[in-house]
Amino acid sequence: MKPHHLAAVALACALGIGVASGWAQAPSPSPAAAPLGADALREEIDAYLQPFLADGHLSGTLLVARGGEVQYERSFGMANYELGVPNTPQTRFCIASINKPITVMLVAQLAEEKKLAVSDPLEKWIPGFPEGDKITIDHLLNHRAGIPHRVTTPEQEAVPRTAADMVELAKQQKLLFAPGARSSYSSAGYSVLARIVELASGMPYEQALAERIVKPAGLRDTFHVTIRTVLPRRASSYLVAPDGPRNAPLKDVSFLVGAGSLYSTPADLFRLLQAVRDGKLGEAARLSVTHRPRVNWNGSTNGFRAFVDSDSATGITVIFAGNMMTGAIDRLGADLPRLAAGEPVETPQRLQIQPVRLDPAVLARYAGPYLLGGSTPITVVVDGTTLETGGRILVPISETSFFSFADYGTVKMILKPDGSVERLDWVLADRVIPCPRAPSK
Repeated sequence: MKPHHLAAVALACALGIGVASGWAQAPSPSPAAAPLGADALREEIDAYLQPFLADGHLSGTLLVARGGEVQYERSFGMANYELGVPNTPQTRFCIASINKPITVMLVAQLAEEKKLAVSDPLEKWIPGFPEGDKITIDHLLNHRAGIPHRVTTPEQEAVPRTAADMVELAKQQKLLFAPGARSSYSSAGYSVLARIVELASGMPYEQALAERIVKPAGLRDTFHVTIRTVLPRRASSYLVAPDGPRNAPLKDVSFLVGAGSLYSTPADLFRLLQAVRDGKLGEAARLSVTHRPRVNWNGSTNGFRAFVDSDSATGITVIFAGNMMTGAIDRLGADLPRLAAGEPVETPQRLQIQPVRLDPAVLARYAGPYLLGGSTPITVVVDGTTLETGGRILVPISETSFFSFADYGTVKMILKPDGSVERLDWVLADRVIPCPRAPSK
């Protein structure tokens, strides 16, 4: 199976490369293609998915619709592998950064009601925030405030967090650049937005979500929760390794409030898309989604992976939400909109990876801090016979190359003449993301 450039979107969402919403989306289907009938479409999708299912690389729910009609909805894999609980269309998955456009909708509603303005300085809402007189709500919306992507340690991500908690943690961080000078993807910036939503609406973020989005859109399975919340049908998350699924690290995704803390289903995401396009959430919220003809939402965190691809020109919508992140999901996002439009797509092949066993001293040499894309800190650690970073298990396939099941990418270690590591290159199809070695603290 060949990796696809859409995998870079998932990598960006999870690890924090500065990219714009909708970057690297798949080509639009050709308007000249003849769409398949509903029965033929279901057969074609099932046949397309077989290699991924045979490899055990799909766990989640897939929905494909034309116009307002769902023509395919099927679940795969397990919501909980330990207990043998299968995924169903009602299983709730963390949708990660798909939370962000929903926060944008809340801000748009409040701006339409004149309860805030996107030109407002952050200082107006959160006094004492560093450079708060120069950061605007518009900067936060567009990842131009300079707030780092993450403002938490792993230990701080394992307990419940409120939007107010996240503001205090963000205050302690040094800005990456002067507000407005450039852009850098920031989930923490959206947690600050969640706090502004609370202050402008007069209610907690989860209540604003329920009253302003969930109820008017007719959603049934969309919630902001903490690890303490008993949420029926909540999926556990997993990482893929050569020996099968592994439990993802324990996280309480409430540290991503406003940015990636929601659980939902593909059916609910489809309802949300229809409701916002129909104006049920207000004109400003509608324009926040329809200002482009194609919706392309992506999210990934800690084993969870979700995307929404909806093209108003073809009427085709493809939605996936799952609890085991693999490169198969990026292939679905790239190929299924075209398949549904009647275009021929390449039939996937079974994955052919030959892991090798490296000396522990070699693995230890590769461990340490790097700068993803040259700016975002990541840490590579040894995990048994593999490496791991940001929920991605890197399996050795040669002395200096590793395979990432999470995105079907190849990570190549670039060495200096003395054998020390200069950088690693994360290769996704024709895109190379250089990650220079960072000085050890």
